[in-house]
Amino acid sequence: QSLRNFVSDASHEIRTPLTVIRGYGEILLAQSTPTDSERRALERIDSEAKRLERLVTSLLELDRRSGVRSVQEVVPLNTIVSTYIDDLIAISPRPVELSIEPLIVIGDSDAWEQALGNITQNIIRYTPADSPVTVELHRIMNEGSWVAELVIDDSGPGIPESMRERIFDRFARLDDSRSTETGGFGLGMSIIKATVIAQLGTIALQESPTGGLRIRIQVPVS
Repeated sequence: QSLRNFVSDASHEIRTPLTVIRGYGEILLAQSTPTDSERRALERIDSEAKRLERLVTSLLELDRRSGVRSVQEVVPLNTIVSTYIDDLIAISPRPVELSIEPLIVIGDSDAWEQALGNITQNIIRYTPADSPVTVELHRIMNEGSWVAELVIDDSGPGIPESMRERIFDRFARLDDSRSTETGGFGLGMSIIKATVIAQLGTIALQESPTGGLRIRIQVPVS
């Protein structure tokens, strides 16, 4: 808890100097006529400041999601899933097989959008552009209760079984398929899990029949 408090406090404090750094960098680029080397330096300062801003935003988002059932509202889960899969197809065209049932859950729609956004971004970053994806959303019975089950299969490199729990840790990465070169910070899966747990659900990572990664999420259905 002390570490979480420190990360949250530090992230808030970092935001202000980052804003100042980016602001002055933009002023210099707009109001002066820098040499090529100076322009490259200013552009690097700006790009790295933006990257650090994304990290701070992700840390604050993770802290906000962790273990907290914030907003409780009617969420058309099928609509959110369809929207982000449509984005996936538009941004990174690939064969996508859909089987989605209209389902309503009670939870936080913003949190679900964050989670689905992270899942689709992971697919774009870590799987070949032409690799197929299968998405299923159905109402099933689990231990005497109805749940909404979302299953997403990709055909990427997958995650070794020994890493499937650890990948939910903050800043966890796989050496071969997840690195700083992809632009990620190793926080996406942590945010996804925090979102699911806050909605009283479960998430499991498994081997996909297509050879990649299967994400299986179950949450109570309304």
